Amino acid sequence: MPPRLLGNLSSARSYPADTQNLTPRTPHSRAGRAEEALTELELDEFGDEEYRSYTVAQQQSEPLLASSASASFPPSGLRARGDDEDIKDPVRKRAIERSLIWIMQNIGLVLGSMLAVVLFLLVIVSYKRPEALLKVIGDSTVEASGSAAPSQSAKQDEVIPSTSSPISISHPAMHNDSIISYENYTHFPLLPTEYRTECWKIPMHHDYFWSGHKDVIHHDIENPSKLPEGERTQICSRTITYMLDGHVGLLADLALMAQVAAMAREVGCLTDSMYFTVYSLLHTCTITTHQRNATFLVDDTYWDRGNWTDFFQDVRARQPGPEPGCRAPPPEELVACPRSARHWLLNSRTAKFHLGHAFSENYENPYARQLNRLKPIYERSRISITKTIRPNAAVAALIRSARTEFASHLPSPLPSIPASINSSDGSPPLPDPGQYIGVHIRRGDRTGLSWKYVDKHLPTKVYADALNASWARLFKVNGTSSNTTETPSPRVYLASDDPTALKELVPLLPENTTAFTLANSSDPALREIASPEAYVQAEFNRLDLEERQRRTRGMIVDFALLSGLWAWNNDPVPAGMICGMASSVCRLSAVGLGWDRAFGFGFKKHDEGDIDEEHKRWIEIDEAGVVDPVWQAFEMF
Repeated sequence: MPPRLLGNLSSARSYPADTQNLTPRTPHSRAGRAEEALTELELDEFGDEEYRSYTVAQQQSEPLLASSASASFPPSGLRARGDDEDIKDPVRKRAIERSLIWIMQNIGLVLGSMLAVVLFLLVIVSYKRPEALLKVIGDSTVEASGSAAPSQSAKQDEVIPSTSSPISISHPAMHNDSIISYENYTHFPLLPTEYRTECWKIPMHHDYFWSGHKDVIHHDIENPSKLPEGERTQICSRTITYMLDGHVGLLADLALMAQVAAMAREVGCLTDSMYFTVYSLLHTCTITTHQRNATFLVDDTYWDRGNWTDFFQDVRARQPGPEPGCRAPPPEELVACPRSARHWLLNSRTAKFHLGHAFSENYENPYARQLNRLKPIYERSRISITKTIRPNAAVAALIRSARTEFASHLPSPLPSIPASINSSDGSPPLPDPGQYIGVHIRRGDRTGLSWKYVDKHLPTKVYADALNASWARLFKVNGTSSNTTETPSPRVYLASDDPTALKELVPLLPENTTAFTLANSSDPALREIASPEAYVQAEFNRLDLEERQRRTRGMIVDFALLSGLWAWNNDPVPAGMICGMASSVCRLSAVGLGWDRAFGFGFKKHDEGDIDEEHKRWIEIDEAGVVDPVWQAFEMF
């Protein structure tokens, strides 16, 4: 049988339709699109459907192995039309969005870096060209040559001339940055709140305490001969005024006023760009380039208690200042901020701008520790209270009447009292003059300061316990241990704004205690000025003026007997004082006792500044020594 021919062999040429189609490498093919990194979905979005169909004519004429990147390969597709830029736009947008998100997430780092660069550039400019920064901020002390003023004293001399007669300034000077304008006010002196508003407008300087150069325009008296006969003709070249406004209590005002009066007594020395403060009552400068001592004045225009001289002596008589007999400045020339103004005014609302941290840094003893750092400020208060701020004749008569009556109730002989040693002069021990203990209870609108008495008044039992312990400690017989048989009966002066508190305290005192108050006095004049109810500052103005003045006189008499201030020879004075720090009476009572007596200094070395618990006579029972400093000269509001 002949062999059978193979049926699956063919010599014919196969056609593409008979076999699987081969994909040519053309730009319009799927493979060509792949090199452009586009998917079918993206091609649909571009509206290009050429990739779905092709013909033989569309196939390339070049060999299959020819590279599409060669020069002979014809350009086609999106690249040929330059549409590849449209493809890159979404990528760029996404990159920008990622950058913005990163910046928002790290905004603090970005701003901090930018601020650091700006500050670095400012430091360089301030070092290389300081006059450029002064011109930018509008400092008028920059000279025409472009250099800054040589010293701060030159700035002050522009406002405070060395002559006794003020220099008139023309109206165009109102555009000067050194001039304070009161053109929006129509009444003078300004209200206390308006002075506070003006202080908020003035940037505080961080140079020495008395830095600053802003001031109002001052006017001379062109023809003093036309003034009424007998009146002062020359305006004081420099004044410091304390304004009483009724915003705080009487003793709070007196505590602030004592520091202001001390500033008026100062003499300032400016040498070698360093500022030193000395007291004219103690010593003077060896090299003085500019004196700051000023005339001290009191303004009672808005005081809710009447006139200052209704209760106290005229401060101009007690502290004449460097220009006795000069005229007070016009009220429109008083300036609350800055303190370097020629006629500076301070009140309880603006005290926080002047008697804060900068005041402490300038007037505390920087070489002492703890309480000893405050001794210069303490002495300033004591000098002002004893020499400048003194009751007038009518109030002094009430104080003497109260002391005389209280002395008549004191038993005789006097008990032995621990000696009082002066720690500074080394004098021999002397008997302490104290004959009783004062107790002041503050109620009304003031509550305790310590955590134990937050939002509540101190219990009367705390006062009674402190009185018993202090009497036994201070009034020992011949220095022996105290007990009921050896210790004499307590003698106490009691004072409070609330008569209910006194009624609660008396039953808690030991038997045979001699207690005296204005309310139980035999003198009708003293009983009349005793406080009839708790003192609330916000309600005080609702009383009529006569009633407000009666209570003011009563407060002055109470304070005198509690502190021992303004005592005459042989008048009984306190051996101790028990009170709470929330009351300004407590703060100033320590001033009346004296530095060594109040804090127990003089019996041993006290360089560390810790209060002597064994010998102290100022007994504060609210914070009870757990807060440093244990004493403060005044309170700011």
